Amino acid sequence: LDHGYYLSINPILEKKKNFWSVVNEYEGQITKVVLIYTPPNLFELENKLEEDLKRANRDFNTTSVQIVLENDKGELNLSEDNALLNESAKYVDLGGGNYRISVRDGERTIKSEDGIKSEIFKGKELKIDGASDEDIKRIMRQIFNLW
Repeated sequence: LDHGYYLSINPILEKKKNFWSVVNEYEGQITKVVLIYTPPNLFELENKLEEDLKRANRDFNTTSVQIVLENDKGELNLSEDNALLNESAKYVDLGGGNYRISVRDGERTIKSEDGIKSEIFKGKELKIDGASDEDIKRIMRQIFNLW
């Protein structure tokens, strides 16, 4: 986008369906992981992934970025010690994107959308005419009570 804001609202996941819960449940059976990011985001996680996604957005005007990891035998090494996976899990679990995890048992795919945390916002009206970047970030933090 040349200017202005692009708004994409992704689900915040329940604990039982967060990225690592699913990876641990299906360990040794996962044939494919698709991580879909919606950059830039308001999280300000200050990690390498966030920096790279912001750069991709700035350089390529992206509204979505994907990483695909595959192993047909289900032998993907998805270690919690891997910085990219940890940063990706946090980013996606907070609502900065989605995941799709395919497992060997009959072509089953687990989607992050299956574990959506729902919240009802009654009486919240958002007016941002003339708001600065910092004002918008502060408002979004208050609305979603994330951090």
